[in-house]
Order: sequence, then structure tokens, then C-alpha cells
Amino acid sequence: MSAIIKKTFVIALASASLTQASYAQVRVPKIKGAPTNETTQQQKVSYADIVDTMATAINEQYPIEQKAYQISTALRQALALGTIKTASEADFTESINKVLWDSAQDLHLKVQSQAKVETRMKRGGGNRVPKLRRVSVGENSGPLGTTAITGEMINEETALITIAGAIYRNPDLYTQVLKSVESAQNVILDLRKSPGGTGPGVLYFLSQFYERKTHLYSNVSRSSELSRESWTESTPVSKSFAGKDLYVLTGSHTASGAEAVSFGLKNTGRAILVGEKTAGAGNAGAFLPLGNDLLLFLPIAQTVSASTGEPWEGEGITPHVTIEESAALAKTLELIAANSNEVMVPKNTSAKLTSPSMKMRPKRPPLLEGSEHKSIEEVVSLIDAYVKKAEAEDTFSGSILIADGNQVLYEAAVGAADKSTNRANTLNTPINLGSINKTFTGVAIGQLIEKNLLDVNQTIGEFLPNYKNEQVRDTVTIAQLLSHRSGITDFPPSLNFSKYAHLTEVSDLVALIEGLPLSEAPGSEFRYSNAGPWILGRIIEVVTKMNYRTYIEQNILKPSGMLNTGFFSNQDTCAAIARGYVPRDGQSIYSNNTVEWASNVETMRVKGGPAGGAYSSAYDMLKFSLALQQNTLIEAETLDLLTTPYDKGPKERDYGYLFGTRVTNGFNSWGHNGGAPGINADFRFYPELGYTIVVLSNYDRAASPIGAQIAHWLTIAAK
Repeated sequence: MSAIIKKTFVIALASASLTQASYAQVRVPKIKGAPTNETTQQQKVSYADIVDTMATAINEQYPIEQKAYQISTALRQALALGTIKTASEADFTESINKVLWDSAQDLHLKVQSQAKVETRMKRGGGNRVPKLRRVSVGENSGPLGTTAITGEMINEETALITIAGAIYRNPDLYTQVLKSVESAQNVILDLRKSPGGTGPGVLYFLSQFYERKTHLYSNVSRSSELSRESWTESTPVSKSFAGKDLYVLTGSHTASGAEAVSFGLKNTGRAILVGEKTAGAGNAGAFLPLGNDLLLFLPIAQTVSASTGEPWEGEGITPHVTIEESAALAKTLELIAANSNEVMVPKNTSAKLTSPSMKMRPKRPPLLEGSEHKSIEEVVSLIDAYVKKAEAEDTFSGSILIADGNQVLYEAAVGAADKSTNRANTLNTPINLGSINKTFTGVAIGQLIEKNLLDVNQTIGEFLPNYKNEQVRDTVTIAQLLSHRSGITDFPPSLNFSKYAHLTEVSDLVALIEGLPLSEAPGSEFRYSNAGPWILGRIIEVVTKMNYRTYIEQNILKPSGMLNTGFFSNQDTCAAIARGYVPRDGQSIYSNNTVEWASNVETMRVKGGPAGGAYSSAYDMLKFSLALQQNTLIEAETLDLLTTPYDKGPKERDYGYLFGTRVTNGFNSWGHNGGAPGINADFRFYPELGYTIVVLSNYDRAASPIGAQIAHWLTIAAK
């Protein structure tokens, strides 16, 4: 285990040249009446069969499932209505591409002549269309040319770095160029004539402009082989470039890998883009033979924002400042000279900048002079030593992540996700959150409040008129369920949940809760109860007419880009989740004795739901934190509503609406923790500091002490 796990998630950046390297098999449906051998591609096939094949392939392979259904439906409707012209191959191609564009708005999804594609590739130095059922996910050896990068000082403070060729992984060349302009305060990166590059090359180049490991973007696909994340590397040529103001010049020839650079810098808020919209050629795909010398280029993976899950702009990336590309350099120099504070990132982007300084929020207070408090680097060393000690003593197993905004300060994954197979925990391993996903339920309620579909002062009975306990039904409000002030008794400790493992629906568990009595008058005091979130989950189902878990997946997990989060079953031996472990025979991890660990599989049999039990990874919980910070899921006012502590009644507790709140050394935080046999987790965000802390463990009671210690050290250092 190391403090910073050096890992590169390669993204597929395939343009028309899908060539050899590493391949993932793409399943292509058989075309009716057409042989699949590419040597007989010329054989005539009916247009109806071609449309049917396209619709089937898109519905099964296009990366966004809901959109895939819309596109395939549009194709079949167009065929039925006769809007697809069949007088000639040219008419057919033009009309079918119009249907594809109107329904998908995706420049990559198009029908092309195989002969034209091969001619274009040969012109660029490539060969024939590569094997038609495969897609490159590694180094791209296509006809992109060579890397042509130069650096020059325009004036004493500003450097211009021009990449006129492909962006390959070339550390020596990048080092030479960057070192030559290291004295600059402002860097202008000219990508107007860059046709693309390779995944590793793009990631290496982008890493030069970040101080810490940063999640740049993700690749989503219906295939797990192509779903991956792209992070910066932790070995920049010079850390000085991380602090320089960065501008990127874009144009209509900025394509593929160069677009990935632009996209990564834009959606992390690291640079201001100036120029024209890019070419729109950056997603992985495969050529599907249709017969009649036609090919469908079918995107099977899509690049999305790391923080919001929003996809690559299908027709190209729109710069912050739109201007003819020939005037982009002059405009950028004007911006630098004026030090403008009026350049704003478009509203739908993940980063909200207020000036070219790229700061996502005000700086933290500086360390006090002569203070005994430690620097952030020293704190990270302390944390690393602390985690290594816990690993050596086998008192912690799981994952830890600390981030400053979207930049990772520290990460570690230790121990086994499954002791029976020695499968190791990683930063992407789904670990049981315990009660942390009560926050998912809270956010879902917040979304319904924003849509005016419910009000916190409404009672249970207004949504569940048949709720059995009349006193609860007619008096307990949404607000009281959210703040654990409903007075409804929690599940009794004697309740054997293993007996109810077959009850997987929210309504089934609520049926058990309906018989629970009030322990005190609603609103009188705080009493933590898992019953409230389950009732809220059922209310969400009634209001949205959706299954609770489906609603969470579509409205919280997908928009946040949380690819490794879900309501998995502890009984599923195929799932790549972390198995939980408890000390054998009543042992304690806090004793000086060696702990023996036993599986919790028999004690944690109920499937996760509104009150807890979902699984997530450290990386995904950072995405959730960023989505909340950037108002991707709910507005800022709604987040304030959820995270404001409601200390009413004799027993004051720091708790909002399904969000816990804490004060550590004078700094406020919101989040939640979770615990159950073989489960312990801690998730918190400090708004004043920008720190997210995620500690997930598949050991009993192992995460909370580490989370508390990390929070203490970080906040002490920030005072």
C-alpha cells in the first residue's frame, strides 16, 4: 500500500481510425439476408433490413440506454412513415443520417461509405478499415501524424505552447518544451491544429497542469470493459505549471485527443477556452457493416464530466469565449492584459469560474506564523503513517480518500475485499455504506421539494392514506421523518432481519414499520430511527411512480457519474463488492490482541434501501460530494435546507434532514456515517475548507476512528 496509488485510467479516444493495440469485443447483431464476412460487404441488402439492424445495434450498444431507445425508435418510425428515402444509396445515406442527427445530436453516429472511409484512412497513411467488430481502447496508432510541439515566450509573463500534431506520450519532448517556458505566469495552449492523440499521451500531457491527482473525465459504456475513469498522473515535469493561469485555443480542427485535453481542462475548471467549437470527434466506437458498401460508425462509449456525469458535447466542445479561431490568440492576450473578471463558464458546466485565476472557491486561511500547526503535506504524511499502522495491525480494511475540491490529496486502499479469494480492495471497490445513503434519500426528497411535488409540513397520511397506525399517519410530518423527530420507534434490537431477507421491496419493509408505536410525541425530541427513511422511501415511490432504487439510480447516481454504486445484495457471490467482516467471538479491534475476522454474510441479509445498505466506492463518494457542491443534483438553497442542524427539544443533536452535521476545531461539516456488523463508513465535507473525507471499511467499527482523526488533523492545520 502506498499513500498515493499511481494509477492511470485510459480513456478510449477513437476517431475514424480504430487500429490495432488492445481491443474489446463488440457484439454486432446479424443482418438479415446479408453475409457477415467483410469481403462480401458489397452484397445487396434491403433498406428495411439495414434500418432494422441499425436500430437493434444502437438499442443494444449505444452508451446511454435511454437515448439508445429514443434513437432506435426514431429510426423505425421514420422507416414506417417513409421519411427515409430509398431512391439511391446517396438519398438513403443523407436521409438516414438526418434521422440519426435529429434524434441523437451526436456527430459520431453516422452512416458512411466503406470505400470513402478506406480512402480517407489511406490518405492519412493508414490501411483499410480495421476489423469491423473491434474497437481500440489503448494506444492509437492511426494516421494522426507525429507530435509537433513548440514553446515560446510571447512576453515576460506569457508563454505560447503550440501542438500542431498528435498528442502522444513523449515525456522527453514535453519536458524540453515546458522547461523552456517555465518562467511564464500565463500559459496559452494552442490546439487549433491538433487532430487528436492517444489516451496515455493525453493523460500524461494534462497531468502537467495539475498539482494533485485529479479526476478529469469518465468513459461510460454498456460494456464494463470500456467503462473507466481518467485521472491525472502524479509525476508532472514541473509542479510550477499547476499554479499558472491557463488558456486553451480551440478551432474546428481540434479533434479527438485534443478535444479530450480541452474537455478535461474545461470540466475541471482548470482553463478558459477561447476560439471556435471543436470538431466533435472524441468518442470510442466501432464500424458496423450494413451491406451495400455502407458502414455505421456506432459510438459504444461516451466521455462524461467527472463531477456531473454530463456527456461529451456531441457536436463539439463549446469554448467559454467564442470567436473566430484566427482571432483567438489576440483575444486571449486581451483577456490576460485586462485580467478580466467577467469571463464566466457556461451555466451547464461543472466548474463555475469568476476569473481567469481558475480558483474554484476562496483560498483557505494561511497557516499562522509561528504556529505549531502542520502544513497539508505534513498532515498527509501523518495520515499515511496512521493508515499504514492500522493496515499492519489488521484493524482496518477498505478505502480512504481525501480531496481538496476535485483534487485528491490522499488515497489508500488496503486489505481484502474478499478474504476467501484474496481479492484486494481498491478505490473503485463498492463497500457497504451503512447509513450514509440516508443522504441519497434526503437529496431525493429535496428534488421533489424543488419540483413542488411535496412539502416538508405535509403528513404521512397525505401520501400513504392506508398507513395502519392512525396517530402516526395523521400527525407525523415529512420534516419530522427527515430530522429523526417523528417519535416513531426504531426497529427493536431483537428483530431478526435475516428472517426478512426475502423482503426486497420498500413497501414490504414499510408494512413491518406500520405497526411500530410512537415512543414520544412527534417533534418533541431527537431519536435516531431507521423507520423514518424507509417511510420516506415509500413516499418517494408514491410521488414519482417509480421504484425507490430506480429513482435513486436515475436521478442521483447517474447524474453524479457514480458508476460503482448501487443496491447490491450481500448474497450475490458474483458481485465485485467488498464482503463484510466482524471480529470472531466478541473480540475488539481496540484491544491489544490480534483480531480474527469472520464473515457477516448471515447477519446482513436485507437488501439496502432508503435507510442504508447501499454500496459505493471511495471515488464515487467524491463524485457525490462534488455533485452536491456544484448544485448538479439540487440547488444551493435546498442543500442548505438539508444540512442545517435542527436542534429542537431537550436532547440536542447536530442533525439536519438526513444529513449529519459536525463542528471540528471550529469548522462545520455535513455528511453521514454508517455502521452495522461488518460495516463502518464515514463521509463528510467541510464547506469552508473544500475538503471531502471518505473512509469506507468492510471491517466492523474500523472507519469511524480514522475518519475522526483525519478530520482533526486537517482542521487543526487549517486554523
